[in-house]
This record gives sequence, structure tokens and C-alpha cells, in this order.
Amino acid sequence: MLNFNLSQRRACKVLSFSRSTIRYEPRKSNELLIKKLRELAVKYPRYGSPRLAILIRKNGFYANHKKIERLCRIEGLTLKRRKKNRIKIVRIPTPMIHSTVANYVWGMDFVHDKFIDGNKFRCFTIVDHLSKECPGILVQKMIKSEDLISFLEKIKLTKGLPNNFNLDNGSEFTSNIFSSWCSANRINIRYIQPGKPIENPFIESFNGKFRDECLNLNNFKNLRHATTEIEKWRNYYNHERPHSSLNYSSPLEATGPILTGDSL
Repeated sequence: MLNFNLSQRRACKVLSFSRSTIRYEPRKSNELLIKKLRELAVKYPRYGSPRLAILIRKNGFYANHKKIERLCRIEGLTLKRRKKNRIKIVRIPTPMIHSTVANYVWGMDFVHDKFIDGNKFRCFTIVDHLSKECPGILVQKMIKSEDLISFLEKIKLTKGLPNNFNLDNGSEFTSNIFSSWCSANRINIRYIQPGKPIENPFIESFNGKFRDECLNLNNFKNLRHATTEIEKWRNYYNHERPHSSLNYSSPLEATGPILTGDSL
């Protein structure tokens, strides 16, 4: 405008620009929001923008999901999806036990990991099919049927036991001692077909989150260290972690209207 000796009004009229566009200034800076977003992305590296948006609002920032998604993209915080080799499974469906109330069906399974010295350990995981709560995770170098029973007896004292277990065909679950214990506690066992983990989807989904957000992000020194860190993550999962199927509430934040119906 200065080079052509034109006023701002005249220049905008010639170029068909609105003067409000030229004079626009951001109403407020996003520096604090971006700083908090970076902190959360570092703390939870496997969270995408929808879950980060929930945490941002819980930290007192007002920002809709579109803004968070845009800032994540600008700052390079977008979650890179991992490639999966999809296998087409052809099978005859078997009826699942549908849960209409919390603490009715539990899925259980095992997850393996290593210490930094290369020695292996096992985790016995449990998840409630409806509430998505994890009642407990047993961490030991070796886990037998007797260990499962002892661990479940401890949970029984504080939380009680469900009516049904959804299990695979591992020797720990098919042993006579475990079957007898379940019968004594009036717990029905539903075994999935051998080699069909898709028939136990709730615990498989939980184990994926457990490995992605806890096991893969820690270098465990020993059994005590692993037990402490895993229990910290379990408490976070139950009390704070936003869960998409619970309207982004945590399992223990979810209320009655959320915990109804049969949904994954």
C-alpha cells in the first residue's frame, strides 16, 4: 500500500478484501494449551487426539476436539497407526455370555514380558465385560492354577466374584483344581474354541491397551519394580483413563446409564 500510495480502505476495495481480514489478530495465545498438550502427549504417547482432548478439558482448558486435532497435527503429535497383518478368520460363531450388569462376566488371560536382564515374567489379567474395570493383575515369574485361586480369593474378599468366567483353553484354566474351585464358588466357565482369541474380545482388547500403554513404555528391573508400576497403571486405568465405550469416562467414573446394554 505504501509503494502505491494507497490507503488501507482503497487497497482493500480494489482487491475486494474485507478490512477486518487485514486487521484480524488472534483473540488469545495457544501457548499454554500447546505446552499442556505436549506434556500429555509425552506422558501418554499412545493416545490419539480424541483422548488427549478429554484430558485437556479435565485439566481446565476449553478447547473442542477439532482444535485439539489441528494443534496435534501442527505440533506433530498425531498418533502413528501400527500396521497389522489382517488374517481372515472363517469360523462357526458360538454364543457368548452377554453381560447386562457389572461384575457378571469376567474375561481372563495371560500376558508375557521381560525384565531388562532378559528374564521373563507373566501377568494374569482380568477385565469386567460391562464396566471395563480391571479387578486385579497378578505379576509373577511363573503362575499356576493354585496361584490363580489364591489371587482370586483375595479379590473375593474385597470385591466379590462374578457369575461367569470367559476363558481360553490354557492348562491353568482347564485343570481339575481350578474347575473344582469354580464349581465350589458357583461360577460358570465358558471356554472359547481353541485358537480363537476373537471369542474373548474384551480381555484381548484390555491386554492390547495394557501392553501398549504400560509394558511397552517401561523397562522393568525386577519383579518388585514390575509389580509396582503395573499396579500404578491399573489404578490409573480404573480411576482416570478415558474409555471410548463409556463415553470417555473411566470405568469407576461411569454411571448407571452408561453401564447398560451389551457393548464392546
